[in-house]
Amino acid sequence: MNKLRRYWKRIELFRVISFNTGAGLMRLLFTFGTNKIIALWLGPAGTALTSQILNAIQGLQGFATLGISEAVTRYTALYRKRDSRLRSFLLRSGRMILYISILLGLFIFFLAPQVSHYLFGTHSHTSLVRVMALFSPVYAYQMLLTAVLNGLEKYRRLSVINVMIHATGFVLMIFLASMWQLQGALWAVVLTPVVSFGLSLLVLSPYDRRLLVAPLQNGNERFDGFIKRLAPYLAMALTVAVMRPFFSLYIRNAIITQFGPDGAYTAGYWDAIRKISTFYFVFIAPVFSVYYFPRLTRLVNNAEWINEIRHMLRHFYVWIFAGFVLVYFLRRWITLLVFAEDYMPINALYAWQIAGDAIRVFSLLLAYRMWAKALSWHFVVSEVGYWLLYTGLVNLFMPVRGLTGVMEAYVWANAGYLILMLIYFRKELLAGITALHKG
Repeated sequence: MNKLRRYWKRIELFRVISFNTGAGLMRLLFTFGTNKIIALWLGPAGTALTSQILNAIQGLQGFATLGISEAVTRYTALYRKRDSRLRSFLLRSGRMILYISILLGLFIFFLAPQVSHYLFGTHSHTSLVRVMALFSPVYAYQMLLTAVLNGLEKYRRLSVINVMIHATGFVLMIFLASMWQLQGALWAVVLTPVVSFGLSLLVLSPYDRRLLVAPLQNGNERFDGFIKRLAPYLAMALTVAVMRPFFSLYIRNAIITQFGPDGAYTAGYWDAIRKISTFYFVFIAPVFSVYYFPRLTRLVNNAEWINEIRHMLRHFYVWIFAGFVLVYFLRRWITLLVFAEDYMPINALYAWQIAGDAIRVFSLLLAYRMWAKALSWHFVVSEVGYWLLYTGLVNLFMPVRGLTGVMEAYVWANAGYLILMLIYFRKELLAGITALHKG
């Protein structure tokens, strides 16, 4: 029976991986094309500045949705067979997102000159920031749509939408960057979520569309008990949704300031090596969200958790680690393929990025336990602590070691995060290992 169970787990894991591979390859292809255009036409400085506006949009989405995508997915799955409960839940969550996104958009609209100066060091992109602010409800609704389809387990339709988003970004980047160079590339980043959201509506079923417009219909909108129920997920998801883009903006601006006239180019190298990382995380992240996290929510005791970690290490992490090694040895060709000759200085950064990513993936095997057990404040403290440690080490290492110091800070921050996870879960880990040995 145990052999049969292990075999089925292995088949299920491989099924999840293979299911995401096709869509992941398509997204990777369009992302590669978009990055190649930026690299050839705009160079490292273009990479840095387009990443600035992209991080700003991600931060806007995080604040506007309060980071409740995971909660929307969970409760959509819970109420999927109870239509009235599902509509009531989406009415409240969607309307809350709508209100916050409008207020946030107005706030950014009137502070657009200051936001433009913070992002780009100039007021010349004020109109771009104002358009981004006006579209904030659309950015938020795109995330709501994704969360709902996840909860309904409509993975194929969601995969189509994700491919459409990346294809839209690729087409807009070609068209606008060819006409207006950097300014066009920035507009392509701002307009991609809007155009892709409109295209997404075309592939939705009538039922999906009715769910999406539920917040716009008349209904009871009391939020007191609703927010209390979502509080743990709000705290965790909002932390993730906001921390990454906010601190990415901070570190990128610190690099630009540190290196003076060459700051934009240097920041472009930093963004380039991080984009290489996002390419292989296209295949890593879905395994955690689609396979590992749901399994953790169903585990009964510590022994089962240890057994699941061991299973992931044997049948998933070992292949990921082998992939990391392969990427390192092929780094020169990967840089030329994805970017251009101007980006060759990033070859010296691969080892640090890969080491940090390898540690990060391992630590996620422990960190996802916090999501499964809704340990909201522990998660928030650890996540904020990670980013504070990372930026603190950047400020410490960068003046001495340059861009290499930024990469070293990434490795040591992830190592510190892993040590924190091991300390926090030490009792559960020891109890699980002991139980397995006795069994």
